[in-house]
Amino acid sequence: MLAPASLAKLPAMSAPRAVRVLIAENYALLRERLVQLLAELGERVQVVGLAEDVPRAIALFGQLSPDAVILDLVMPGGNGMQVLEHIKQRRPACVVIVLTNYATAPFRERCGQLGADFFFSKSAEFEQVLRVLEELSRAPTAPVRPAPLPQLCLAPANL
Repeated sequence: MLAPASLAKLPAMSAPRAVRVLIAENYALLRERLVQLLAELGERVQVVGLAEDVPRAIALFGQLSPDAVILDLVMPGGNGMQVLEHIKQRRPACVVIVLTNYATAPFRERCGQLGADFFFSKSAEFEQVLRVLEELSRAPTAPVRPAPLPQLCLAPANL
């Protein structure tokens, strides 16, 4: 969850708008499940793009300027850390939610170093993605970037 202090750092918006989300995940069934899950949030969250590999994720990020990216670490054409680095170099304010089967301490630490805002295990923390985006969508400000949450980015895999 986002801490109230994180939400205070977001710039004020004149009117509410949906959190625009790019999903970068190589498994089609998981992409579809994420779309279904995010649809539960209604108009507050809008999936603007789906990428199945690293080149497509990087291209869609540049074309769509999403507020948040749900990012897998293992994808064809490279790896999710390359996408994470690309995003944070170009738009550090974009919220990156890493969702992976490789939720080990070294991966969590490296993603934290690269600027991941959240890091979740697909098998143990899948529903946390929905909670994070719901919190972003309820913020009275533009969904830009929460403060990093070390307990999520750097905690041991067995949370």
